[in-house]
Amino acid sequence: MSRTILVITLLVGFGCGDRDLRGKYVRSGDGETYLVVDEQDGPLCNTLYVDGQRWPQALHVAGKVTPGNHEVGCDSTGATLAFEAKVGTTYHFSYWGP
Repeated sequence: MSRTILVITLLVGFGCGDRDLRGKYVRSGDGETYLVVDEQDGPLCNTLYVDGQRWPQALHVAGKVTPGNHEVGCDSTGATLAFEAKVGTTYHFSYWGP
């Protein structure tokens, strides 16, 4: 019985989200496309940018984006990293590493 529950839980988990190197995708509740930045690029990162524009949302707060490829960056480190926002998902950006 416990094995069946484990298998069902894993299947539901795999069906509800998807991961890539920089973060994870979850379905949005309203079918729109969102970005959530869950981590900054270190303690010196004061201002985040998405596609060269200041990102107005706080950490862990969703902001609407268009589906497609985008770049997230940080003012103090100069790092920019690409991610893809898939239609109807909320993308949680959480990894600045190599």
